[in-house]
Amino acid sequence: MASFFDGLDLLEPGPTAPHLWWPDGPRLTPLTPVNRTSLCGVARIPG
Repeated sequence: MASFFDGLDLLEPGPTAPHLWWPDGPRLTPLTPVNRTSLCGVARIPG
């Protein structure tokens, strides 16, 4: 996954499961296997 961010500044919290971006948010449904195997991240162009 790190290769997707080559040349970019990776922002906190770094690569993580999407449901962890809002851990205190309302959980409307139980986590599925897809939720447990997905990763996401946010980066910006330096400069």
